Amino acid sequence: MTENCVEHPAPESSTSASGNVSHTGDAGNLLRIQRDIAVKIGATADLTEAFDYLLESVCLIEGIDCGGVYRVDGGTGDLQLMAHRGLSDGFVNRVSHFGPESPNAGIVMGGEPVYGRYSDLDLGMDEDRLGEGLLGIAVLPVRHDGQVIAALNISSHSHEDIPAEARNMLEAIAAQVGGLIARIRTEDALRERENLHRLLAENMSDVIWTMDTELKRIMYVSPSVCNLTGFTPDELSGMPPARMLTPESLEIAKSLWANHIDGSTENSSETVTVEMELRCRGGDAVYTESTMSVVHGDDGNPLCVLWVTRDISERMRLEENLRQSAKMQAIGELAAGVAHEFNNMLTGILGYANMLRLTAEPGTAVHESARTIERAAQRAADLTRKLLGFARRGRSRRERVDLNDVIRDVITLLRQTLAENINVACEMNSDELVVTGDPGQLEQVLLNLALNSRDAMPAGGELTISSGTVTFDLAGHMPEPDSLPGRYAMLRVADTGSGISAEDLERIFEPFFTTRGQGRGSGMGLAMVYGTVRNHGGFTEVDSKPGQGAVFTVYLPQDVREAPVEPEPPANPAPDVGSARILVVDDEDLVRDVARSMLEVCGFDVVDFSNGQDAVDYYRDHGDRVDLVLIDMVMPGMSGRECFKAIRGMDPDVLAVLSTGFGEDGEAREVVQDGMVGLVLKPFSRAALAATINEALSRNSFVAG
Repeated sequence: MTENCVEHPAPESSTSASGNVSHTGDAGNLLRIQRDIAVKIGATADLTEAFDYLLESVCLIEGIDCGGVYRVDGGTGDLQLMAHRGLSDGFVNRVSHFGPESPNAGIVMGGEPVYGRYSDLDLGMDEDRLGEGLLGIAVLPVRHDGQVIAALNISSHSHEDIPAEARNMLEAIAAQVGGLIARIRTEDALRERENLHRLLAENMSDVIWTMDTELKRIMYVSPSVCNLTGFTPDELSGMPPARMLTPESLEIAKSLWANHIDGSTENSSETVTVEMELRCRGGDAVYTESTMSVVHGDDGNPLCVLWVTRDISERMRLEENLRQSAKMQAIGELAAGVAHEFNNMLTGILGYANMLRLTAEPGTAVHESARTIERAAQRAADLTRKLLGFARRGRSRRERVDLNDVIRDVITLLRQTLAENINVACEMNSDELVVTGDPGQLEQVLLNLALNSRDAMPAGGELTISSGTVTFDLAGHMPEPDSLPGRYAMLRVADTGSGISAEDLERIFEPFFTTRGQGRGSGMGLAMVYGTVRNHGGFTEVDSKPGQGAVFTVYLPQDVREAPVEPEPPANPAPDVGSARILVVDDEDLVRDVARSMLEVCGFDVVDFSNGQDAVDYYRDHGDRVDLVLIDMVMPGMSGRECFKAIRGMDPDVLAVLSTGFGEDGEAREVVQDGMVGLVLKPFSRAALAATINEALSRNSFVAG
């Protein structure tokens, strides 16, 4: 140990004079040693074993061949040698303990790593100690929660200084050791407070229970087991573990005992946490997280196996919901990206087909071919709108809607269209169930759910549509991890059909997923339900088992506020012949070309650029000759929003229209609200584009598509 250390430059050569395997110059090996130490230390509860492995690994580093680990007594400040390697027995006996007033303890409690030469240290060392032949030394204090709790003492018989390449790794290892020592100390303290633990066990919600070391008899169960399983402690005490554990969980317990716990001693016990199922009085099972360890007697021999069991059913449900939510969000982002790219392509296809039809003679093959292309492109555009709806980026209205009115309208339609072997029942709440949303989309949600139930009952059955209210709070059941507490309107569709398997339930709301045969649907119906409900701030649950029908429940937040009603846009007005200059900015060549062609046919003067920066530069020089800017929202480099802000910084009165394939909600709405005067959705026709431009030029903002 040292009080003052003289630092020396690290040796340039990594040649080992002691015959150690050289790892100093290999950063990959250093990191691998550090990783292996972390894994080994994290997996053991045996402090001596962990320190032995630590020193064994550290001594593989070039220039390090011996050392020890000291533990700091939190009460007295003494340093006690816990493990050592590469030192003679006589030397170890002389350095196994240092008092709190010793220079060695002073260096450790200083809290900072110290490196130097052993012979240069002024610690009053006698010749016997120096006779150990130690040259370089490193003292690394080990901290936990800001306190020094141990020290890693590393030395070398071959190098006068610890190599510089190893120092960062040694300091990182010292940090790893801190957590281990703190954990062992905690376990020691817990064993010393056994009586307090029993008191806690009688009053905590977790179940504390013990088995004999042969795993044949339950010795003790805390009263909380009744709330968890329905059994009383008296019904379980003295019984075989099979009374409390399912067969699979009993096998897990036996395996843990055989592989991890059996043979442990008071000084080398291990705690293992595992998920298991406990039997309930009614025959069901409850998922738990159980921690298994051994209680030792005064003689150090195992007395019993201790379990601490916690109900994690709700946590597992929330974790599954969170995974499902994250998956659906990722799928939604993918769907939105696909829809955007398709809309760009469809803009060119639909646009040129539209222009071709308008210029061709009616009745000719060219005219009919163009009409056919338009129809196919419109069908493809409908599909992209569904994808955007799933991704919660579709166009939607916001107004007050009574769900009971939605149910009445849909049931009227269903009774006219469903087969006679399907009986439709309605159970509506008598109160108003007002939500804020798009009535057409909410009708489509209910219709899609009803048609899904119809398809699940080819031989007929019962279809029940009901409504009601429910209040969610943080202390109770929440539909989704990100759901907000409050009062929700509930819409439920139940059927007596074939039901859904557990595997299909996990994918039931994914786009294009369907259990029907080829050609019997696109698999977008339930995806539209999921996206629309989420877009309205709600959540969808499904409960089903094969052969037992299915129940879909939609929750929508109730809203008593008056929602603003957006004006309806004009229905495709005929394009006016313009004379203004339009600056078109779009990175897609096909979209830019078709927009130019459409606008030029309408009489506009058009200038176009493929990126925002070129458009900004042009506007800086010729902005006085530009009447309106048509800007794409998503572009590489400078986005549409950034392009508009740059142009508006030069001309606060600029007129700009946003062009997007993502739908009008979300970012598109935010961009328009930044000060644009119009929005046109891809794919657009010549009439729709011209109408939007003309309205924007007159400063009347509306959406065309």
